Amino acid sequence: MRAAVIGAGLSGLSAAFGLLKETRKRGFSLELRVFEKKERAGGTISSRREEGYLLESGPNGFLDSKPSTLELAEDLRLSGELIATAAPAARRYIYTGGKLHPVPSRPQEFLAGGLVSPAGKLRMALEFFVRARRDYGDESVASFVRRRLGSEALEKLIGPMVSGIYAGDPDALSIMAAFPRMRQLEREYGSLLAAMARIGRGGGPPGKLTSFAGGMERLVTALEAALPSGIEKNATVSVLRRRGARWELALGGGTWEADAVVFAVPAYNLKTLFPPLSGLCGRIGYAPINVFYAGFDTSGTAGAPDGFGFLATRQAGLRALGAVFSSNIFAGRAPDGRRLVTVMSGGVMDPGAADRPETDVAGDSGKALEAALGIKTAPEFTRLARHRAAIPQYPVGFPAEREAAERTLAAEKGLFLAGNAFYGVGVNDCTKRGAEAAALAAGYLAGRE
Repeated sequence: MRAAVIGAGLSGLSAAFGLLKETRKRGFSLELRVFEKKERAGGTISSRREEGYLLESGPNGFLDSKPSTLELAEDLRLSGELIATAAPAARRYIYTGGKLHPVPSRPQEFLAGGLVSPAGKLRMALEFFVRARRDYGDESVASFVRRRLGSEALEKLIGPMVSGIYAGDPDALSIMAAFPRMRQLEREYGSLLAAMARIGRGGGPPGKLTSFAGGMERLVTALEAALPSGIEKNATVSVLRRRGARWELALGGGTWEADAVVFAVPAYNLKTLFPPLSGLCGRIGYAPINVFYAGFDTSGTAGAPDGFGFLATRQAGLRALGAVFSSNIFAGRAPDGRRLVTVMSGGVMDPGAADRPETDVAGDSGKALEAALGIKTAPEFTRLARHRAAIPQYPVGFPAEREAAERTLAAEKGLFLAGNAFYGVGVNDCTKRGAEAAALAAGYLAGRE
């Protein structure tokens, strides 16, 4: 049996590793090839050390409350390299109205805090009496939040969260795709506040942020090393054609046939590679992101808060989405006596961000750190990473369209879908779907065998 995985981001690597694991369990051999059009694997995941600083250009970690990435680390014998953030680093802030506000984790903190005005708190309290939608219909994140919690909650709580996770526009983003748990709680409990009271915690996801001592790229390099045939890089699959019971992949140096193909590519690549899905793929936009790293002598950042970082409201007047206090989260991210802060800017509301001069990005990042953290000294270390198409944006109606796409692929026989363009942007989302796609493909191949 032959299988191909197109795309060597985290989803594709997880699918390739899972395919080998599943076929071994099922007792048949597999000839597997993994094709990556870029010169390196891992997608946006990159960890590099410069002048003693460890720079993450993609996700800083994953939550340990879901099993897929932890199980993958165990299979790769990486469990001994896992590190978890300390409890104080879990604190998060919202910057609005010229100051930082702690994000409340308990109702009493919310009532006592100044993030939301008394009128906004009253409107949120009335959420108990808002009629619940019990159907499975979709709507935008903004529509859902305004309907249940009011406009101020959207501006100061959920809007910044959308910026931090998706760098997106809550008026365009699907609630069922981006935050399905919110709609689930509404259906089950009739009220988000009632759900919080019943489950005994706030609306944030459970678990500790977890990474590897050497950064998230350690997972990528371990996956790559675990594939016997490696990854074929700078290898573009330009055309996919049915050839009898197999699929023919057109490559720069010829063709190759596979019994099963797993797509793990961005939507804009899949659009041309498999035209039957071009309609859905054309509706998935991508947010550009600038990642600006600033290293400081700790004496120059006295008084700056502990915690994970801050997110800015759209009305705050900063040309930055927020910042991560990188050296607070995990040990070893900065040299002794130094502090690393990572500022994110861009997003769908700032589409030209990836083309802005580096000096402008640095200047706006410095203004954001001064406004939010009071840091007036210039950083002694700076770097900039750019992602022109960083985070996929799920439009309203996306879940139903994804199900239709899955049916289309199932009807074609031998084609399977993975990737953050369709199944979630988090590390756990990618590893989970990679394993699921591998199991589906292995089951299909077993039937062929």
